Amino acid sequence: MNILLVDDDTDLSAVTADYLEDAGFTVWCAVTAAEALKNLDNAHLILMDITLPDGSGFDLCRRIRQKNEIPIIFISANISGMSKVEGLNIGADDYVTKPYSLGELLARVKARLRRYQINDCHLSHEDEKEPQDSSILRHSREKL
Repeated sequence: MNILLVDDDTDLSAVTADYLEDAGFTVWCAVTAAEALKNLDNAHLILMDITLPDGSGFDLCRRIRQKNEIPIIFISANISGMSKVEGLNIGADDYVTKPYSLGELLARVKARLRRYQINDCHLSHEDEKEPQDSSILRHSREKL
C-alpha cells in the first residue's frame, strides 16, 4: 500500500519512511502541498504536516476532503489543543504530535487503513502505481 508523506522536514521524513517501508509500505515523500495534490490518486493514506512551504496543511486537508475520503493523519510539532481540534474538525482522521513514536505512528496507520479498506473496499493491487508528478520523491535507503 502507498503512503504519501507530506512534510518539509526531509530528515524526519527519511526516518519515518524507512520505518514504514520496513513494515511493508511504499512511501512517497512530498515537500509541498502542490506536489501532494498532483499525486493523491496514488496514495492509500496521507501523513501530513501542518506547516508547508507553499501553504497550510489545514488548507490542503480541506481541498482533499472536497473530493476524496482518503485517510489523513496530521503529524505536527504544534501541540496546542486548538490545533488538534481544528485538524480533526476539518477532516483529518488522526493527529500525532512531533516528536512521535514510530511504533505508535505505524499502529495508527494500520488502524486507519483497516477501517478504510472495510468501509470503502477501495484498495487493490491495480491501485498501486507510480506518481504522476516526477518531482515527487520515492523514498529509498540508497539515497541516504
